[in-house]
Amino acid sequence: MYCRIYNRKQIYFYLLFFACISLSSLCSAQDTTKKTTQQLWPEVDLFYKLNQKFRLFALVSGTRLNKSYYSEGSFAIHLDYFAFPRVRKINPDVEGDSARGYYLWIRAGYYYSNTTPSAENQVTENTIQTEVNTRFYPGWNSMITFRNRLDWRILNGELKPRYRPRLRWEREFSTDYLQFSAFVDGEYFVNFGAFDTDRFRCSIGGDLKVSHMIIFETYYLHQFPNGTKVSPLDAIAVILKFYLPQQRKR
Repeated sequence: MYCRIYNRKQIYFYLLFFACISLSSLCSAQDTTKKTTQQLWPEVDLFYKLNQKFRLFALVSGTRLNKSYYSEGSFAIHLDYFAFPRVRKINPDVEGDSARGYYLWIRAGYYYSNTTPSAENQVTENTIQTEVNTRFYPGWNSMITFRNRLDWRILNGELKPRYRPRLRWEREFSTDYLQFSAFVDGEYFVNFGAFDTDRFRCSIGGDLKVSHMIIFETYYLHQFPNGTKVSPLDAIAVILKFYLPQQRKR
C-alpha cells in the first residue's frame, strides 16, 4: 500500500512539473505582436445509448468571430465503443452517459464543416475521425484521459491528415443540490506535410448536471501562436448535452 501511494504521488509531481515547464516555455516564446482572435463556439450534442458498449453521438456547432456574424457551421455523427469497465464508476446518475467508468473508449465518425458565403476564406471540410481514449482513475473522484485522434481531412478537395493528442484531467464534485465537474487539458495539432501550421491549445472549464438527461458544459480555450501562420486564439465554448437512455424492451 505504501509503494502504491508513493508511485502515485511521483506521477502527479512529474506531470505537474512538465506541464509547468512546457507552458512557461510556450508563453515566453509566443509573439506578442500578433493580434489575438476572439471566438464563441456554441454547440448542441445528442447522445443515444444503444447498449452498454455502444453509443451514437451527433453534434451541431458554429463559430462566431468577435464583432461579426457566424463564420462557420459544423455537423458530425459518431459511433462510440467502450471496453474494460471499471468496477466502480464515477458520475453514474446521468442517463445514457456510457463513457465514464471504462478504461478504453473508441470513436469513429464523420465531420462536415463549411464557411458562410460572406467569409473571406471559403473552406469546405469533410473529415473521417478516428480516436482511441485511454482512461485512468487515480482516486479523489477524478479521471485522466489520454486521447489519440486522427483526422482524415479533405479541405477543398485536398487530403490533409492531422494527428491530435490530448491529455485531460477532470474531477467530480457534488453537493446536496448540485453535481458538477471541472477539467483542464492540453492538446497538440500535428498537421502532416505542413508542420509550420502545428498548434498547441490548453483549456479549462467544467460541466453542470441540469437534469437526469441534460448537462451544460462551458470552457475557456487559448491557442498559442506558432511562427507566421498560426495566430493566438481565445475562445469560449458553450455546449448543451442531451443524453438519451437505452430503450428498454417491454
